[in-house]
Amino acid sequence: MIRRNNSYTSRARGERRTMTKNTVNMLMALLVVSASLFACAPETGSTVEKTIFVASYTADCVGAAPQQCYLVREDPDDEWSLFYDQIEGFDYEEGYEYELRITEETIEDPPADASSIKWTLVEVVSKTEAPGAESAAGVEGVLWKLDSYVNSRGETAAVLAGTEITAEFSEGQVSGSAGCNSYFASYEVAGSSLTISPVGATMMACEPALNEQEAQYLGALESAASYAIVEGELQITNADGETVLTFSVVEPAPLTGTTWRLTGHNEGQGGFASVLAGTEITAEFKDGQASGSAGCNSYFASYEVAGESISIGPVGVTRMMCAEPAGVMEQESAYLAALESAATSGIRGASLEVLNADGVRTLSFAD
Repeated sequence: MIRRNNSYTSRARGERRTMTKNTVNMLMALLVVSASLFACAPETGSTVEKTIFVASYTADCVGAAPQQCYLVREDPDDEWSLFYDQIEGFDYEEGYEYELRITEETIEDPPADASSIKWTLVEVVSKTEAPGAESAAGVEGVLWKLDSYVNSRGETAAVLAGTEITAEFSEGQVSGSAGCNSYFASYEVAGSSLTISPVGATMMACEPALNEQEAQYLGALESAASYAIVEGELQITNADGETVLTFSVVEPAPLTGTTWRLTGHNEGQGGFASVLAGTEITAEFKDGQASGSAGCNSYFASYEVAGESISIGPVGVTRMMCAEPAGVMEQESAYLAALESAATSGIRGASLEVLNADGVRTLSFAD
């Protein structure tokens, strides 16, 4: 006969009951955690509705291949983030900021190069033109003349009387006159953002006041961070949001009815020469006839214009001989030959340039 130790048996039974209870509690806890995780996980095929904001410009990105991506955010105070897919039903127009109501659907087993979510437009809540977001096209194709700039003392200063500072934006290059020297730089536009690379310029010596104005203008140009076109004015601001440059449009002078004064010409030897001191060469275009002073003699010729194409001549001229200044007759011959070689012309503000059939600049005039 085996006698049981009742004390030991009771203790073992108690331990087994405790272990069973602990196991049940642990299993219950795991079930609760699992249920919570399952509830938080996005359900495949589920659809939710949300509000998003879309920027006024897109950005370069690389998905399956290089592409343009929307910049989006769910809160106006958040940073923009890239969205690599399309928004179904959304007709995007650059230059406008959007508030959209969309549905977001989770896609089951999306292709390797596709998004796991799908956005579909429900409503365009608002579409607002972004300040200065006309894109590069709003800046390009126009000759801008500087009206004011912020100088080194932080004051807004007008351009010195008798000087003209210009800017022309074209195909990633900005160039113009800084008041004395010519300058050039590359630029990039993204929405209302504008960045300009370090500026290169010619090295002519100018009066001290012109030198100071030029240096301050070029420094302000390099500080560009954004731009806006407001009522026909181009306003460039720095990273602190301060407007440092203000330009107005230089309306092109009409070809006809304007007295054009020659500022430079191809002298026939492959070089471009300024007009001799003490002489004036002019051109007027009216009713198919060009006429003016060639520096000594008067001249006249017929002309035809079709778009940028222009043809002039043959040229008739009076028969005077001029002895002074030295070289005046050679200048006249070179001018008239360049006039007859005209093939195209272009007007930028108050400047007229004429090119020959090889695309070489042969004549430059100013209003």
